[in-house]
Parts: sequence; C-alpha cells; structure tokens
Amino acid sequence: MVLIYAGAVMVSRLLLQVHWLSDIIGGIIVGLWSSYVTEGLGRPAWRLIYDETLGRVPFLRIKAH
Repeated sequence: MVLIYAGAVMVSRLLLQVHWLSDIIGGIIVGLWSSYVTEGLGRPAWRLIYDETLGRVPFLRIKAH
C-alpha cells in the first residue's frame, strides 16, 4: 500500500511539473541512504559515534533492545 501511495505521489509530482525526474531519483537515493544509515546492518555508524560521545552521559544512553 505504501509503495502504491509513493508511486502515485511521484507520478503526480511529475505530471504537475512540480519536480523534475532528477529530483525524484535524488529523493529515492537519499531515502535509501538515510534508511541504511539509521537502520543499517548490525550496529549503525551513527550509533558508534553517539555511544563514544553523548552515550557516556548516563541519562542520554540508548538501551539495547
């Protein structure tokens, strides 16, 4: 269902000439990249940096689930 909605929005943006095809492709790339950075495989890169900096503050620690 989500993919149908995303596809409809993409087509409407192109038909209404609000965005160019390069904007749509760029948005897809940024979306995939950001999901990889935040979810990633194993421990994400941002989590390593966070744990070594802000994660040292007791009330800012992220608990593993």
